[in-house]
This record gives sequence, structure tokens and C-alpha cells, in this order.
Amino acid sequence: MIIVQFDQHYHDWAYLMLRSLALHDTRSPVFADTINLSHEQVSELRHAYPHITIDNDTIPEYEISKSFMANRKAFVLQKAMDRFPDQTRYGLFDADMLIRRPLDDLWAHVDTHPIALFVTNGMW
Repeated sequence: MIIVQFDQHYHDWAYLMLRSLALHDTRSPVFADTINLSHEQVSELRHAYPHITIDNDTIPEYEISKSFMANRKAFVLQKAMDRFPDQTRYGLFDADMLIRRPLDDLWAHVDTHPIALFVTNGMW
């Protein structure tokens, strides 16, 4: 599963990423955790890639910053893992990435190099 998180300012980049993904891989499910997208923007993303699930939250603009977006990545990954527990692998992609070839080689590396996500209470 490909996971991506972004706000309305990165919509155009994410749209390009999904279009490039559709050129090379139409099998991987995508989970997009987005903030403050319009209905039109959500619709564009749904048309850009056939296997996408979008959660679009509304957050006051003054609360959103670069650090806010960076700090929520681990929680978005955890949310995807909790919501889609049957997936065999998870890849957290940035919205401004372009996919230039099939992802089989990338998934092969993920399959042979185990990694984990740890979330603590900050003390341990």
C-alpha cells in the first residue's frame, strides 16, 4: 500500500504523483490522508488513480505549518496500518514524488529488509 499525506497546497503535486503512478503501476492501493481539499480536488484525485482511498480532514489554516505536516507522517502511517491491516507492505511516499518505473524492485527491497514503526508515549 502506498500512503501519502498532504494539504490543499500540495494537491497539484499529489495529482501528478498519482498520474505518474497510474502509468507504471495500477495494482497498488493508495491511501491519501489529506487536509482541506475542496470537493473538486478530491474528485480529481479519484479520477487520477483507480485504487485510492481518501480521508480528507478540515483543519483551520492557521494550525497548519511545515512542521505540523512533517510531524503527522508517523501518525498517518499508523492510521493506514490500523485501517488496512491486511496489506502486506506499506510505503509512505511524499506528494511531490514522481513514479518513473514499475515499483516491483522497490517492493522487493521492502520484502527483504524488515522495518517497523514504533510509537511511544515520549518517555520510552
